[in-house]
Amino acid sequence: MYSIGITGHRDIFVRDKETLGCELRNEINKVQKSHPGEEIVMLNSLAAGADRLAADVAIEMGLGIIAVLPFSVSEYEKDFKGEELTAFRRQLAYADKVVTVSCEGSFADLSRDEGYRAAGIYVAEHSDEIVAFWNEVPAEPGGCGTASIVEYIRAYFPQKLRLIKTDRISDSDALAMKNQKGYLSALKAMGLIGMAMVCAFLFYDEVYLLYMLFIYIALFGVGGAVLQYARKRQFHENYMFYRMLAESLRVQKVLDLSGIEKLASDFYPMTTGNIREAIAVELNAVDRQPAEEDLSVLRRDWLEDQRRYHNSALAGTGRKIRRNRIVSAILLAATVVTCVISCVVELRNIPYRTNLIIVVGLLSAASLFLNSYYGKLNLDRKYEEHVSMEKLYKGALEETKEKPLNREFIEKIAREEILENAGWYSYTRESSLTLDY
Repeated sequence: MYSIGITGHRDIFVRDKETLGCELRNEINKVQKSHPGEEIVMLNSLAAGADRLAADVAIEMGLGIIAVLPFSVSEYEKDFKGEELTAFRRQLAYADKVVTVSCEGSFADLSRDEGYRAAGIYVAEHSDEIVAFWNEVPAEPGGCGTASIVEYIRAYFPQKLRLIKTDRISDSDALAMKNQKGYLSALKAMGLIGMAMVCAFLFYDEVYLLYMLFIYIALFGVGGAVLQYARKRQFHENYMFYRMLAESLRVQKVLDLSGIEKLASDFYPMTTGNIREAIAVELNAVDRQPAEEDLSVLRRDWLEDQRRYHNSALAGTGRKIRRNRIVSAILLAATVVTCVISCVVELRNIPYRTNLIIVVGLLSAASLFLNSYYGKLNLDRKYEEHVSMEKLYKGALEETKEKPLNREFIEKIAREEILENAGWYSYTRESSLTLDY
């Protein structure tokens, strides 16, 4: 008998499940080919997320399942509710064997976090190989999650480990920043390639350097390759999705804590289309927060925090706008001066005409690159939105200074935040990468 252990994050993205399932099937197929005729079983704790996905793959492929539970069934079921509880019971009924680690020798009488960790260790120690659905973020000291189990496996059973890279819904902010960085890098690269193409063509046209024509063609090919790479990695689309999801998760937490039984995605206008539906799917997969009895905590943890954020973003965006205007003015002045000098040179038949034409071309290209780059960043619109949202939260704080927060008021502010997010999406999706950059 050959055993495959599973460990993985609970809050994996719904939209990634098909891809992750394919990767796991490929790994199981490799095992089946290398161990023909041998019975293959999966050790699985049947938790939400990666465990549940892996169990479904095992059932589909006809593998046996050994359910490794951190506590008794009745105690472990407290981790689930609704459809999750139904799915857990369905998979548990399929299992050939159930191991409860809190009843196993030294693992008896464990706390909840210790139980989760003990189950992960049991899976690691009793499996021939372990497939870990992990986001590659290092473990925190004293942790009991996937990263801690991967750390344990690497320390004691490194030969067993098979990694499947996955992202977590709770990583949405970091994923948005990562994809924004990729998008901006591609934007800059294409702009600089465009400037280099202008330079190469000017040298070919004015100095008659034939090899510059080949450099021009090569640069065009490089620009196309950069564009294809950025599109394949979906930097722009992923940046928008993760940023909107991160904002929606923050609003959803507020709605949950307020006891408002609505999804944040319900506040998006229909014009946001498919992305509204995609966000709703992910929000439905996230565990709900228990409602707070004292809503005043939201004044500090939400209203004040959001006002500070928009104040800070306002200052940062303002600096970028001022810097852009200063650099644009300098480039414009340099271009005008160079043009005047070029006119004098033409009229008086002075040497260096070719040099000046090249300089004028390069300055014009630099100016176009700068304006196009900052134009795609939509800084003016972002600035206006930060001004508007800062006023909204300032007014909300003043209004709730004397009277307590209520659900109607919270829903009103939450709706405004989501609508601002939808507005950001409406103009950001127009700034995709194109070859006419």
